[in-house]
Amino acid sequence: MSDDTTLSVIVAAKDAEALIEDCLTSVLPQLRPGDDIVVIDDRSCDTTAEICARLGVRLLLNSHAPGPYGARNLGAALATTSALVFFDTRCRALDGWLESHREALRDVDRPVISYSDIEVEQTSDIAGAVARHLNPFSARTYARVGFYPACNLGIGRELFWRAGGFEEIRGGADAGLCFRATALGARFVVDPRTRVRWRPRATFRALQGQYRRYGTSKYRLRADRVPLLLLDTAMFLPLRTLGTAIGKPSSRASLRARIGAGIVQANFESAILRAAVADAASAVRGSSMTRRARWSAHGGSGGI
Repeated sequence: MSDDTTLSVIVAAKDAEALIEDCLTSVLPQLRPGDDIVVIDDRSCDTTAEICARLGVRLLLNSHAPGPYGARNLGAALATTSALVFFDTRCRALDGWLESHREALRDVDRPVISYSDIEVEQTSDIAGAVARHLNPFSARTYARVGFYPACNLGIGRELFWRAGGFEEIRGGADAGLCFRATALGARFVVDPRTRVRWRPRATFRALQGQYRRYGTSKYRLRADRVPLLLLDTAMFLPLRTLGTAIGKPSSRASLRARIGAGIVQANFESAILRAAVADAASAVRGSSMTRRARWSAHGGSGGI
């Protein structure tokens, strides 16, 4: 890539009428000639399409695989630009956001995955206070785990397909894409400046659900190390819950926000254990059905 790097901003949306306008109007002024923006609508039942039409943003119905990653793959398949930037309806781009991705993706010597720091938008509800304490999309957090989220992720179009695109699963496919891309020699370029604000869920219950999905995704992604993952989770769940509640010494979060963050962290850890229990139960049921089928095949004789 070079100075003529063009970007396709791909936004996966579902029932996003309360979010999509702020998202798109933050991106549109940052587009250059040759850039593109497309919303892939995942069967919305609200006015998402009408808002996109009013703003002059191209919207396509997700005729591919359902879910956010299937929608993102469809957007990538239709892109003709040199690079892709995946964005989320809950995100608002600040000044310099798209140029930060463009600058990183210009690298001609080695493939790049780009990201910039995200801060939680200020809201007055408890879910917002908890989310600010958790700061879920901080660049510093993801630097330790070896991938970055698809809510604000840039990648060359050729590298995206060489790495196989996103797995079309409910959550965690951004990790898989990053792992495969770095195995192909890609490096991360992260802008430490805050370029994006993320709007948190409106309720504490929804925030808990978000973290339960993250926990289930973590379990699925670590299928090669499940015994160690479960041992680590069972042993350190209380400590991580407490550590999350306490947070950084500099945190000014209220006691209510800290307690809420601890509960959310416990939901995340517990989801890992629940996914393991569900898999174990499924394996037992499968084994039982196999034994019954064998018994039936031999006329209930109890053996060959």
